[in-house]
Amino acid sequence: MKLNLLVIMFLSLSFGCTKKMGPEESLREFVRLSINGKMDKSTLLDSTTGNLKNELDALDEDQMSKYLKVEGASRDSFRVNLNNCQPTICFLTYTLKYEQSSNGAKSFDVELKKMAELRLVEEKWLLADITDIKTYYQAEQPIEP
Repeated sequence: MKLNLLVIMFLSLSFGCTKKMGPEESLREFVRLSINGKMDKSTLLDSTTGNLKNELDALDEDQMSKYLKVEGASRDSFRVNLNNCQPTICFLTYTLKYEQSSNGAKSFDVELKKMAELRLVEEKWLLADITDIKTYYQAEQPIEP
């Protein structure tokens, strides 16, 4: 009897914690992995669809490495400003702020405003397009490329 109870509890916890992510959660996870430098080609392609996925898949190894390379980003802030969602497509305007550092010292602040298009594909929200709206840099000294 105790074994059955333990099995039922384990199964309910296992399936109860695998909540489907909505469009905002999917975008937030994508940005989090990107900023933390934990995105790899496989995860990137699994998170995208349509032309964006095709363009990313066509990148050679060197180009993909440069695309995935994120160095010195810290203290990020992510906020969805506006959403326009329908059952299978969602447009999210969001702001991402982070500090860019070099050699352990803060170099400048970055604020990005973008619009993401997500599409529901096989019950999973995938990134179909990202459009830049505004990029703002705040630095106390000149920024070196």
